Amino acid sequence: HIFEERYKLMTRQCLSENRTFGVTLIKSGNEVGNTAVPFSVGTLAYIEDAEPLPSGRMNLRTTGRERFRIHQIVQHSPYLKGIIDILPEDAGGDPVHLSLVHTVRKLAKEYLKTLIAIRGEWLREIPIPQEAHGLSYFVAGSLLVANTLRQKLLETILVQERLELELAILRREYPRIKQILLERHNQDSPRRN
Repeated sequence: HIFEERYKLMTRQCLSENRTFGVTLIKSGNEVGNTAVPFSVGTLAYIEDAEPLPSGRMNLRTTGRERFRIHQIVQHSPYLKGIIDILPEDAGGDPVHLSLVHTVRKLAKEYLKTLIAIRGEWLREIPIPQEAHGLSYFVAGSLLVANTLRQKLLETILVQERLELELAILRREYPRIKQILLERHNQDSPRRN
């Protein structure tokens, strides 16, 4: 939802020039007041759909497709502009071990089913990418972890390393959320005397 004047301006420019915009996590400072310092690695957002609203506000649907590194910030106001380098995907990496892909995929499916169950919902099938590259980004986007850990995943170039880190996170987080589901189930179940 775009409502700040500076981002309304940025979005109008992106739409009129058919351009992307960058999304970065704030490293330090405050987003409001132009004092934010971003992490150097972010994601290019492609605008898929824009819904105009009153007062120039709008709802956007975007897709992140490429990672970038900020080479230089050239404008601070009304919003940051910079010179960026697109990060290569899996530069020089070895082929990803199929057993790692299988293990991450299987555990990610159980993790997501448990998250969905905690919300009181159910899905018969969760469409999870089969190939390593897509799986690594799908899992990174699905994990409910601290933003700094998500940033670390974003900055990891090699798919093999990203999947290994995700597997470690899933092995830590899945038992935790499974316990939450069990506790919620026990609270909701009628007690027997």
